[in-house]
Amino acid sequence: MTFIYRGRTTAFAKIAAFVLVLVAVTLTGCSTARIHEVNFWSNLDKKVLTVDNNEYTLRDMVMYVAYEENLVEDQANIYDSSNPLSYWNVHTNGEFVRVRARTEAMNMAISDIIFSDIGHEYGVKLSVAEDAHAGMVFSDFWDDLSEAQQELMADVYDDMKATALSMAYAQKSREIYAESIGVTVDDISVDSTIYDEIKTRYNIVVEESIWKGIGFGKVTIIR
Repeated sequence: MTFIYRGRTTAFAKIAAFVLVLVAVTLTGCSTARIHEVNFWSNLDKKVLTVDNNEYTLRDMVMYVAYEENLVEDQANIYDSSNPLSYWNVHTNGEFVRVRARTEAMNMAISDIIFSDIGHEYGVKLSVAEDAHAGMVFSDFWDDLSEAQQELMADVYDDMKATALSMAYAQKSREIYAESIGVTVDDISVDSTIYDEIKTRYNIVVEESIWKGIGFGKVTIIR
C-alpha cells in the first residue's frame, strides 16, 4: 500500500495490536434497525453526503472506499491468508471491522472536504511539483491494484485520480492549518478534540440509508 493518508483516526491504525475476537456472521442480523444492502456500483450517482450546500455522491467516495478496503484487506491477509474475508467479520472494541472501515472512509472524506475548504480560505495551492507528486502517488496506488480491480474501476479512474489530487490538497491544507495554530497534524486528526470543534462549524449530513448499506470488504476487493 503506497498511498499515505494522515487524516484517519489513530485508533484504527493500531487495530492489529489488539486481541481480536471472531464473531459469527449471523450476529450481524441482531441490529434492531435493519439496513438494506446497497449495490455500490449501480448507485454511483446517489447522494451520500452533504457538507453545507455541497453534495457528494458515491462516485466521489470511490477513492476512499478503495483506499480503506485495500488497507484493511492487507491486514486481513495477515490475519488469515486462506480466508481474508473472515477478518472483516471480526468484532473488536464494540464494532465489526467492516463497520469501522466504512466509518473511516467517510471520516476521511469529510475531513478532506473540511480542510480543503480551510485551505481555500488560507489561499493554499499545490505547486506544480506537488501536483505531479500526488499524481505519481495515485499511479502507484493504481498499479498496486490487481488487474481485476483495475478492470472493475476503469470507468471511475478519472474520478479516483481527481479525488486523490483533492486528498493531496487537503493534506497540504491540514499541515498549514496545524502549523498556523501551533500543533502537529496528528493533533487535528479526526478523533481529536480540535477537529471536533472545527466540525461544529459545518452542517454535515450523511445519507445513512445509503452509506450503511454499502458492504465494505467486497466493493473494490475481488477474491
